[in-house]
Amino acid sequence: MQPTPDFRVLFESAPGLYLVLTPALEIVAASDAYARATKTRREEILGRGIFDVFPDNPDDPRARGVSNLRASLERVLATGQSDAMPVQKYDNPTSRLGERRLRRALLEPGELTCARRGWRRRVTSSIA
Repeated sequence: MQPTPDFRVLFESAPGLYLVLTPALEIVAASDAYARATKTRREEILGRGIFDVFPDNPDDPRARGVSNLRASLERVLATGQSDAMPVQKYDNPTSRLGERRLRRALLEPGELTCARRGWRRRVTSSIA
């Protein structure tokens, strides 16, 4: 009998930036690459709501990241179809440097968790 692969380890070590959410938008898994890119620690974000971990910047009255992401996630949940978000400004609340980046996200329905947030790629350097 062949050994069963450890899919959790495979997922966590995948080179892509992946975050798995429940339909209630609770974080249940994150790849190592995602944790590095967002400067978070897996054990500190698992079981928490995505908008508790990544809120809008309270000092920016024009911040729309949470409402834009929520709308995209709701479309994925309602339609079962992928939803590609346009470039979003993202103030990293976990950074002590007040870091700002521009990011894109492709949100896809998952087979078990209903929503998967992946392909989160830093695009700051590609914006002139």
